[in-house]
Amino acid sequence: MLHGVRRVPHGRRAGGACEPSNTTTVCATGGSCVATTPGAAMGTCRASGTAAGTACRAAAPRCDTGLDCSESDPMEASAAATIAAGAACVVGFAGDRCAMGTACLPTTPTAGTCSMTATAETEPNNAPAMAQAPITATRIYSGMASSMDRDCFGVTVPAGGSIFAETNLSTAVSCPTGDMPTADPVIDLFNPAGVQIAAADDASGRGLCGTLNPSVTAAARGLAAGNYTVCVRGFNSVVASYLLTIGVFTAPDAPTAPGRGVAGAPVRPRRLSSRLYAPRFQGSLRIRSSIWIAVRLRMLYP
Repeated sequence: MLHGVRRVPHGRRAGGACEPSNTTTVCATGGSCVATTPGAAMGTCRASGTAAGTACRAAAPRCDTGLDCSESDPMEASAAATIAAGAACVVGFAGDRCAMGTACLPTTPTAGTCSMTATAETEPNNAPAMAQAPITATRIYSGMASSMDRDCFGVTVPAGGSIFAETNLSTAVSCPTGDMPTADPVIDLFNPAGVQIAAADDASGRGLCGTLNPSVTAAARGLAAGNYTVCVRGFNSVVASYLLTIGVFTAPDAPTAPGRGVAGAPVRPRRLSSRLYAPRFQGSLRIRSSIWIAVRLRMLYP
């Protein structure tokens, strides 16, 4: 094999193990790798249109019963399950779409509830210096924005905390796709000094709506304590009815990985009793070790 040439693996059939990143494994044509859990490094190959998170089929029916494939662009569309108001949802997962007029309200960095309780934005709030009063807990805002009129909201973050933000449309289950959008919301994140540190525009599987996820965007996690600002605006378009979800977490979020809990927090090792290492035991341990070594040497060299 020539150096520098990467060997392309054979496509995995439906049901086979795969990596959502497609680093070393890919699914066969017509299949998609769906993570075992959102953010997991491994997943399972699923045929298009058969599970939430897979690509939609090009021809009708574009997905199985119970799933939604409402995006018009087959290159960007993905199957999703519509979640009723009040039901559990997975934060930042494109395969979960809350019912029209609702959004996923995070209770942890990975889990939430589809909620229709939204706070209307209040003008003037067109700049970080004019942001609405800072919040300290997760909230959903509603309003209208454009490329010339952005809405900004204050967020108080504790030391080491993180910020999650996501846009949806209150008049549709999914966001539009294509080059001539009717609504294209953009999220901007500013630090306490008013300097922009992150942004989120389009998101895979979510059309032209964006997700600022601290598990993906390092600038949104492990923050210094202070008042930050999240703004929403339209990208060359008017967003007539947006829903902006802002989540505040007290600990840095990170992708779920071995050795980490559901919420992304490190699993602390069990502390051993200090009595096992008390000085009064050290002498006896040394003596026993010396005797054992002497016995072994005697057996090896009689």
